[in-house]
Parts: sequence; C-alpha cells; structure tokens
Amino acid sequence: KTASLRRRPVKRSKKVPIQLFPANAQKRYAYELNAFVSAMTALTKEHIYPQIEPILSQAEHTRASYIKTDDVSDEIQAVVETTGQALSETFPHARLHQAVLSVGLLVSRHNRKEVIKVLSFVSGVQVRELFPAEPFLESELSTFVKHNIRLIQTVPSRYFSEIEGVLYRGAQQGLSHTSVKKQIAERFGVSRNRAKVIARDQVGKLNSQLTQLRHQALGIKKYRWRTVGDERVRGNPSGLSPKATPSHWSREGKVFSWASPPQDGHPGQPIQCRCVPEPILP
Repeated sequence: KTASLRRRPVKRSKKVPIQLFPANAQKRYAYELNAFVSAMTALTKEHIYPQIEPILSQAEHTRASYIKTDDVSDEIQAVVETTGQALSETFPHARLHQAVLSVGLLVSRHNRKEVIKVLSFVSGVQVRELFPAEPFLESELSTFVKHNIRLIQTVPSRYFSEIEGVLYRGAQQGLSHTSVKKQIAERFGVSRNRAKVIARDQVGKLNSQLTQLRHQALGIKKYRWRTVGDERVRGNPSGLSPKATPSHWSREGKVFSWASPPQDGHPGQPIQCRCVPEPILP
C-alpha cells in the first residue's frame, strides 16, 4: 500500500491549493543562526576590540623605526584565532548538530502535511497518511545536517578572514582606531545577511527534496511547475527580475519529470526558489 485513503470526497475549489513553504522551520533556523552570529559579534567585541589600539600603536612604532609592519601580523593572527576558538567553545559541534536536526524535523513534518493536502485535492479523496515508514528520511536528514553544519562554519571562517584583513590593512595604512572598528562592525551585517540566506535557501531545498522523494515513493513521476505568482518570481516581466535566466515565470503550468530536472533543478532547488511542484497522478 502506498497511502491510506478515507473514501470521503474532498471539497474541491477551482484551483489546486499550493504547497506552502515551511515558514516556521525557516524562522527557527534563522533564530538559531542569529544566535550564532550574535555570539560571534559579542566575542569580537570582547577579544578583538580591546586589541585594536595596541595593534595600531605597535604598527605606528614599527613604521617610525623603519621596521616592516609584517611584525604585527603575528599579534593579529593570534587575537583572531583566540576569538575563533572561543566561538567553537560557545557553539560546539554537538550544539550545531542538534539545532540543525531540529530544523530538519520541522521541515519534514510540515512537508508531509502539505504533500497530503495537495494529494487529497488532486486525487479527490481524503489522504490520511503516507507511508508509515520512510526509509529515505533518516539518510536525507543526516545529509542535511552534515551539509548545513559545513555551511554554518563558512560564516565565521569568512568573517574572521575578513577581520584579519581589516586589522592588517589598518596597521599597514595607519588608519585610526575608530575607522578600523567601523569596518569590523560592517562585517557584522554581512554575516547576518549570509545567515539569513542560508536559513531560507536550505529549508527550501530540503522541503523540495522531501516532496520529490515522497512523490516518487507513491509512484508519481511527473509534476506541474507552479510559481507563487508575485513580483519576486524570476522572469516575471513586471517583477523585480524580468530578465532572469532561466525564467521560472515561463515554466508556470508546464509539466516536468522527476527523473529529468530542468537545468537549474526542480522547484525549490535553485537558490531561494519559492516555486512548488503540483503532482500529476498516474
């Protein structure tokens, strides 16, 4: 058996209901990543800010003594590494693993509910449940966790590399304490924006992947591409990205096969894509 059906006709409207995005899972992920970036910011202020003035003063002294400013690079590297180590202790691997896994489970529960909703409409009968056991789920969530921990770790890696560059340039060019501090503060915003993109994009990708696996487990081989229909849809002539290539707007209503994805992937797979697949029952 592929699904449990209750033989009660489903009330049908004119249009197939769209599969909703797991917004609560995205909010949860954004909250976790915001806490991570906030800790990174706080540790920077605790460990790096007090060392800016001494580093700049030392660099000024070495320039006056005709000593290469490379001599302060060891101090810069040491303070940045100390801050990175403090972040690893605040957010150990186990904490990141649990946070990402909880997001994955939220996505899975939401996705199951939405897939059932759409299947009930398309089939005309109330679908009560999908497979009681889904052998692919554990592996999929494990892959999601591993990949996302690597992604999260790129945030401090890039951030601390940029901070090191800011400190070194400040020492080399004789910048003021205020100027260096301002440049470091600008990195906070960049890191927060990157964290937001990760939360939105990765939740969407997992949601899309689970939809595909659940459709295929039920023998559904094809789907109809559906967009959200607003100004953010790629290729919308009157939208924000009218010349986007490939155009998702032009795919609206077209039939695709799960076995043969479009060049940039199935709905929800391209970065920050909000499109969804409408199942076509065999």
